[in-house]
Amino acid sequence: MLCKRGDIWHSRIMFQGKLYQRTLRTKSKLEATKYEAIFRSELVKQEFGIIDKSNAPTLEQFTPRLLAYLRNNVVDESFTMYERNLRVLNRFDPLGCSRLHKIDAAMIEKFVQWRLKEGCARVTVNNSLRTLRRALHVSFEWKLIGTVPRIHALPNEHERDYVLTNQTVTAMMELALAKYPTSRLHLMIPFLVDTGLRISECCGLLKANVQIKDGLPCSIKIVKGKSKF
Repeated sequence: MLCKRGDIWHSRIMFQGKLYQRTLRTKSKLEATKYEAIFRSELVKQEFGIIDKSNAPTLEQFTPRLLAYLRNNVVDESFTMYERNLRVLNRFDPLGCSRLHKIDAAMIEKFVQWRLKEGCARVTVNNSLRTLRRALHVSFEWKLIGTVPRIHALPNEHERDYVLTNQTVTAMMELALAKYPTSRLHLMIPFLVDTGLRISECCGLLKANVQIKDGLPCSIKIVKGKSKF
């Protein structure tokens, strides 16, 4: 309802059990009535998730805010990947200069074709698409956009398979020992190959995380990985 304090009109609205109060900064009751209607409309839009798209930033403008968020929520290797791919995404002007809510399937396809023409591998293009997907989902969670377009990764990302033989692993160990004689990298290599651990995951292990049986590790607890999984 409208109420007057001195010469200025104010609005007091009870919405979803919460009281909202705001000065309408006008002495005119007619103007106050219009402003209160706008105020009430904003509350209803927020309740139903209706976003004012005109305030959505461009991808380039959103990038610093996104990187600040990612810095505190992903491991260093993932952050480096996101940072690198955001530079690539912003280098494609139609994407980097576009407001987030205007990024659609057609624009994403143009980006894909642009990167393929540059001679990029499918896995490289897909990493950029995953970064864009993360950016749009975060902006959706922050109510900067109302919907997130479907982003499909290119098929046949891994076109080559390679099997590490015992001879290759032995050669890798010998090379590591020759290049880094004071480290224990040569001892880590077969462990990484057998377990599939990343180097950072292996280096994060403590003695208590590895159960030894008959002189060999039989159980490993990963305490710090690339993701929560």
